[in-house]
Order: sequence, then C-alpha cells, then structure tokens
Amino acid sequence: MSFCAVWGTEMASDKPGIALLGFALSQPYEAGAAALGIIERLYAGISASIAQASGEVDRVFSYEQLGRERAIVAATSEAERTAVESGADEGTLRVGEVEELPLAYVPGGAVRLRVKVTGDLNLSVTVPGGRA
Repeated sequence: MSFCAVWGTEMASDKPGIALLGFALSQPYEAGAAALGIIERLYAGISASIAQASGEVDRVFSYEQLGRERAIVAATSEAERTAVESGADEGTLRVGEVEELPLAYVPGGAVRLRVKVTGDLNLSVTVPGGRA
C-alpha cells in the first residue's frame, strides 16, 4: 500500500496515485509511459491555466525633462510591451508595482522608476522558444 500526502490530503491504494496542486485524484493509475505522458500534459495544462507573464522596467528618468506623469506613462508602456512580448494577453494587463526612488546625487531631478506589469498568458499564440 502506498500513501501520498500533499497539504493534508491522503490517498491510500495498492497502486501508485497522482497528487496535483493539493488534490489527490481518486483513481489510481497504472504506471507506464503512456500514463506518464498523460500526466505530464495534464500538469502542463493546469500550470498554463494559472500562469501569468510579466514585464518589468527599471530605469532612471529625469522628472525635469519629462515630468513625473510622462515618465511613469513611458515606463508603464515599456513594461506592458515587454509583458506582451513575454506572452501576456494584452487585454488582461495590470500594473502591479510602481516604485519611485529619487536620486539626490544625480542632477536634473533624476528618479529611478521600477514598474512591473502582469497579465494572463495568451494561449492563442506560440511564444518564441516555446513548444507548440
């Protein structure tokens, strides 16, 4: 008899079982290459459905030249473009973090801006370097 304990969920059987994301599947499976291939695809599908892509910008901007609002808009646009290039769906983008750090030792009202944007994966396109 084998036991599989994941986050308090237990499953007992005389055959190996599967535990994914804290849920034990009730039906034990016969171990074999075909079953393992199915499990890998199932796990990949679950992972892809909850995964997100992100884009981040960490640059120094001059508030004297651009102004605060324009600098934040520029950094956000660049982070959004990076997130979409990473595979995010453009319609689901959200600004997660905006961090401003004034650089007193640099003239011209220099500020380090860090902007992070996330979005759900766009599963309708293939990301370069990814599997089809």
